[in-house]
Amino acid sequence: MSRHKALQSRPAHVEQPAGDTHVAHQRVAQVEPGVYFIAEVALRLKVSRRTIEKLRRHRCFPIPELPSLDKRPRWARVEIEKFLASGSVLKLRRRSA
Repeated sequence: MSRHKALQSRPAHVEQPAGDTHVAHQRVAQVEPGVYFIAEVALRLKVSRRTIEKLRRHRCFPIPELPSLDKRPRWARVEIEKFLASGSVLKLRRRSA
């Protein structure tokens, strides 16, 4: 039996050896990403995704976007953290009745 098949057949509760690539991949997955997409930004800022979309549409979103690689908007994690650390809040304009 190959080493790869042997690792796959182990029960989940058995610890993997320290040099095993499976464990290394698990550690990498726990690191915060350097780029946030709209869902992650909404979670970090504690607003809805829709709020961010509205602010972007009106060009009022205060955090600069990164250049797009695909159609999805994205932001640098560092910029999100700076915004949060500054104590700023998202200013939502209310429509008057």
